[in-house]
This record gives sequence, C-alpha cells and structure tokens, in this order.
Amino acid sequence: MPVLFGREIEPDFQDLAHLLQQMEQGEQNPSLRALAANLQLDHRITPDHARRFLQLWREECKAAIPSLAVSNAIRKYREEARTSPHTTFLSPENARNFLPPGDKRYSEPFVTVLSVASVFFLARKDGLLTPDEERLLPRTPTAADYRSAFSSRGETEFVKLVLAIRNRLRRSPVWAARFSAFAESAHPRQPVTWKHSVGLDVRRSADCIILCYYHVPTGVQLVRPSQLDAGDNPLHYPSPANWRLHHGGCCMIAGQLTLPDPPLVQELIHQDLPFSVDHWLDAQKRFRHAGPAALDPRPDLPPPPFRPNPAPSPVPWPLLDARTFHSERLRRRKPE
Repeated sequence: MPVLFGREIEPDFQDLAHLLQQMEQGEQNPSLRALAANLQLDHRITPDHARRFLQLWREECKAAIPSLAVSNAIRKYREEARTSPHTTFLSPENARNFLPPGDKRYSEPFVTVLSVASVFFLARKDGLLTPDEERLLPRTPTAADYRSAFSSRGETEFVKLVLAIRNRLRRSPVWAARFSAFAESAHPRQPVTWKHSVGLDVRRSADCIILCYYHVPTGVQLVRPSQLDAGDNPLHYPSPANWRLHHGGCCMIAGQLTLPDPPLVQELIHQDLPFSVDHWLDAQKRFRHAGPAALDPRPDLPPPPFRPNPAPSPVPWPLLDARTFHSERLRRRKPE
C-alpha cells in the first residue's frame, strides 16, 4: 500500500505522494530517486513539518518541474533549520523525536566532521569573512590550496581560524556521531573514511576536513533526525519504524571503509554549539589524527563492485547499490 512519510496518505498530499511514487519507480537521476524513496518511508517527519514541506514544494513548483521542486523545497526547509531551529527540528511539534532527559547518550562522547569548504562557502554567502580571511583560500580551492593554507599558518592556527569562522555562522543542526562506532568504522590515516562513515560523499571539488570530539553540554536537546533535517542529501536513509528513539539515525556508508561490515554509526542532531581548538585536540588524542586533512575531488573512475571492500577508497558506491547494502545491514543488525 502506498505511503507518504511512513503513514497513510492524507487527501491534501495526494499530488505529492503520486509524484514521489513516480520518481521512485522511473526517475533517471539516482539522487532524486533515492530522495523520493526516503520521503515516502520517513516516519520521523511529523505532520506539522510534512505540511510545511508540502507548502514549500508547491511554491517551488511555480518555477521548476515538480521533481526538481522536491529537491529545491527540501533545501529551503534545510535553510530554515539552519537559521531558525526552534521552528523546525527543535519545535514542540517535533517532540516525539526528542531524546528524553537521562538517556545515556547525553553522557557519551560524540564526534562531528567539519568541512572547511562548507564553512568558507557559508561565511562568504553570509558576508562574514574579513579581508585577510578572504585571501586565505580562493573561492574554488584545490587540495593543494588547503595544504598550503594550513602549512603556512601551522595546523593549530589554521584550525583555530576555521573554527572561529565556523562559530560566527548559524550552523544548526549539528550532526553528532557516536564516537565509539565512528572510531571502529573509520581509519585515522584515511580521512576519506571519516566522511564515508557518517554518510558524507566525497565532494566533486576538493575539501578539507577537521574532527571535533565533544560531550553535549547540559541542557542541549538531542534529536532523532529526519530527511528534512538532512536536506537533499540522498545518502540519508530512514531508520526502521520499529527502532527505538535513542537509536537516532544510522549512517549509510557513503564509500568504502576499512572493515567488510563496519558497525552502524548512530547520528543525532542538536542546536549549534561553539567548537574550540580543544575539541580538535581531544579528537587527536582519542583518534590519533583529526585533520586538517585535504581531500582531492572524487575521481572519475569505474565504480567498485557491489560488495564491501576492506581497502579504503575515495571511489563512492553507486548510490542505489549502496542503499540496497544498507537496507540489508539494517535488517540483520541493530545499533547498541
């Protein structure tokens, strides 16, 4: 029986539901096809947030074909979350996705993977860079540009600067991966696996990444994420409806890792927090390497075979094959 947001289709949503069914079955773009499948299944999207998404989609349909309007609308929602978390993932209407006080996850360590490319892109977009910061990196930096920047300034000073810029941004939500599973699935000396283990594809342009290790401060609400919180990232994948709230979301492997079948990496989200160089130093102590690590663009090489490969590789899985593998993993194992 067709569903939308993991439940029976309401009359007002019939047009959107019909479109998503068509996209899942016949869309040629794998990312849009995956996004359509996720929106149909994602039971974590509350009725109020579903209606907001429907409104955004109908607005976007005025200027784009309906399938592209889906992607555009979800980006708009994601931007609302960045600037107004208390009307999106932290709103009272989303309370069923809130981890209750006292849950043991509040006392466990997390790690977040920070993209320097994203930090500079958003800072430029919001007009938050000083002239000296503008000159540090070109608008489209290469991996060599990143290496030159942190070599010339020194790694510690470079990280301090990036985090200072990042802290000026409105960056909600923060995606927090449980450190224990992350450390088991990623490899300290293979930075590409840091992104792959938390469901982040290697960019088609160069990037530089930094790890921060931290505990959530008292009073910060942990939230189970939905596809709307993830934006139009097709590597997000709805966790099964019968899983308990504290399992959060379990990352889909974005590429190949160091283990044939690594642990499921749980992710939760929370409001923006300032990060300091101490969080980076703590990640270095516990993981042996925390960046800054420059990553070359994703190479245009033949895709790997559909099987886990014990050798780390920057080549991502074909998206639909990766989804099939992740679905099988979710069926046969659960997070702790």
